[in-house]
Amino acid sequence: MNDGANVGGATRPKLFEPFTIRGLTLKNRLVVPPMVHYRAEPGGTCGTFHVVHLGRYALGGFGLVFVEATGVEEIGLINEHDLGIWNETQAESFKPLIAFMRRENTAIGIQLAHGGSKSSSDKAKDQACSAVSDIKTQVNDLKSLTVSTDSVDQAQKDLQAIQDDLKTIQQQAPNVKGDLQTQLKDANQAFEQSVSTTLQSLQSGSLGSVASGLTEALTTLENSYQQAFSGVKC
Repeated sequence: MNDGANVGGATRPKLFEPFTIRGLTLKNRLVVPPMVHYRAEPGGTCGTFHVVHLGRYALGGFGLVFVEATGVEEIGLINEHDLGIWNETQAESFKPLIAFMRRENTAIGIQLAHGGSKSSSDKAKDQACSAVSDIKTQVNDLKSLTVSTDSVDQAQKDLQAIQDDLKTIQQQAPNVKGDLQTQLKDANQAFEQSVSTTLQSLQSGSLGSVASGLTEALTTLENSYQQAFSGVKC
């Protein structure tokens, strides 16, 4: 590629000439493509490995370095050790790498990734199914209670645990569309309403009838999430 500028009587290869793409000017045309290593820190964060691994290319004089395939949501991970960028903690973890690249006058890019139907979603599925199982246990505990000072306190603790688990399965739900998305939303709302009603009824006597309604709502919720996770039974 000896078609660049003439420097001291010799033609400089264009490979080492600056190159402008829209508002970004690279110091040369040497580019490091994204290369997956499955070496993310806990939580899908960017750590020392990536600063060292990618930083060496900046030290070597490359004009542009790409960060490897980085998941945009947990359910879309290709591998559980992929980098992620779906929360603030992950985004913050890239700052040391970006700062180093800037000091070396090397541009940095990122390959955004989602595994689609080939995602490594077993972990998210297991977490959601575990939460649903916990809810079933807590509802069964509620059915056996009768209201007294001790049982009201215990019932409130169980209901709070149910609400916490409900948040977990909502967070782990896959990014579904259309009718199933509406079904999940309706099931969540119905179950939350059942929990709310139970909390308001704690002083009224036996929790048995209230817990029965809660169990019915739970069944709808559980069925909805089983469908969402590709029909795999928890």
